[in-house]
Amino acid sequence: MTLWGAEFGGVDFEGILDTRRDAVGLVLDVLDATLGLVNSEGEEVFDSDTVAFTDRATGLLRAFVDTGDVPPFDEEEFFEAAFLESDSLSPYAGSALRLGLGHIMQFATDQMDWTGVRDALDACYEIVLQRQALGRVVTVEMEHENLSCRRAIELQKELIATARRS
Repeated sequence: MTLWGAEFGGVDFEGILDTRRDAVGLVLDVLDATLGLVNSEGEEVFDSDTVAFTDRATGLLRAFVDTGDVPPFDEEEFFEAAFLESDSLSPYAGSALRLGLGHIMQFATDQMDWTGVRDALDACYEIVLQRQALGRVVTVEMEHENLSCRRAIELQKELIATARRS
């Protein structure tokens, strides 16, 4: 179990968010905050393919939040990029980013239930965790002691609290 699982394992996202659009909007907000957190280190974090995939995915998802419909896209190509490709600069964090976007896209296109929201939010935390390179065996205690991991959890809690009030 990760610190994210310990903190959010019992959260019923379907019970606290009004609509699928609200849920996708929350994931996009968490993703933006997460990328801000890992990009604050001032180095190139992801390769150009991952950046392009992220831009394409977030554009499609933002359209869903705005209109309730995902614009047409090549699903086979998209999900192959999400679930099978990796990042040359940050293989583990890049995979978490791609997986999270894949899960929330499956949710937005009715291919996945509310587990997609949980998986996408967990993946956002995993991006931060993987960038910390805490070691081969990582404990919840180690994560809790890490400032970036704690900050990622705090950001998600703040954004979830805001989404609940909307």
